[in-house]
Amino acid sequence: VGSAAYDPVAANNFDNATTSVTTGGFISILKTDSTDPVAAGGIAEYRIRLSNGGPSVARSVRVYDDISLADWPYLTFLSAQVIGAPGTSCTMFGAQLRCDLGDLPVGTLPEVIVRFRVAPNAPAGMVLDDTASFMAASGHTLAPGSDTTESTTVTASADLAVTKTASPVPAVPGQELTYTITATNNGPSDVTDGSVVDTLPSGVTFQYATNPACAHAAGVVTCQPLAIPAGGSLSFDIVVTVN
Repeated sequence: VGSAAYDPVAANNFDNATTSVTTGGFISILKTDSTDPVAAGGIAEYRIRLSNGGPSVARSVRVYDDISLADWPYLTFLSAQVIGAPGTSCTMFGAQLRCDLGDLPVGTLPEVIVRFRVAPNAPAGMVLDDTASFMAASGHTLAPGSDTTESTTVTASADLAVTKTASPVPAVPGQELTYTITATNNGPSDVTDGSVVDTLPSGVTFQYATNPACAHAAGVVTCQPLAIPAGGSLSFDIVVTVN
């Protein structure tokens, strides 16, 4: 302060106040899966949506996506895509995905889309656990009500096909006739408990089958259990005598 009048104590005419500026706030996470249940051999897709609720800009944000170590042997990382945060990058380190999103202004809604291939031999009924988290240099913390973990159930699904051929053609009475059966698994899941049931025509007598899982009873040959991997096939012969 000052005046034209004489001030005998000028030392108290000045003062200042110091205000510290801090950054921080809350970031919310919403974690979802696109397919639940997912078939063994299929693709599991997860979406991680972040929202900076402020009041400050979130600085140097890094998102983590952690796969349960028990689940990791059954998953193969395919891709990670970030929407709403240009120039970002994601890297897989073992069972953890890291995405550097940079600075997120208040109200920003970036989304990370992560895709994994589920192993064809993943056990039906197993549950995949996937958890998202983040770090920010600005001191932001997780907002209450965030949903950071998603659990996805694995099922078995297999497109099976069968073909059957006979040799020789035409068949000769009193001689053997061989039926060749091929079972194919078009996936996506492995099959461990498959079965083939073949009803023999009248006029033939069962002799043997080349697959030890086959048994004959009353003109019906039942072969089980059969293990056929996704993309694989299994062939065997059923030999009869033409009456």
